[in-house]
Amino acid sequence: MKYKTKVMDIGESSKDMTEQNMIILFGENAPDELKPFCHLIKINDIEGEIEDGDRLFISGDEYHIETVGDLVNQNLANLGHVTLNFGEANTQDNILPGTIYIKETLSTVLSITDSIYIK
Repeated sequence: MKYKTKVMDIGESSKDMTEQNMIILFGENAPDELKPFCHLIKINDIEGEIEDGDRLFISGDEYHIETVGDLVNQNLANLGHVTLNFGEANTQDNILPGTIYIKETLSTVLSITDSIYIK
């Protein structure tokens, strides 16, 4: 297990992001102007580096991590902040540093207290 957290709160505009196949995670200390768009999580330590090929579990559903941006590990450890981008093909030219790219499309609707794991 590389990372484990729980959803503590869900911003009222986060549905707009999930409709675009994205989930924005941010620790409970997210800036007020971003909270409406985020799934707020408990910040926990990362055990090892999150890497291409790891698996993401949300509410029991499994997803395959295709690409990990350069700042994902640092941002997740310090801020609990990362964007999960589902089903979008990417190339080395369009990888955003704080984004985890997932092969599959998003099939899960997150609720408060749902768990998120990365293995």
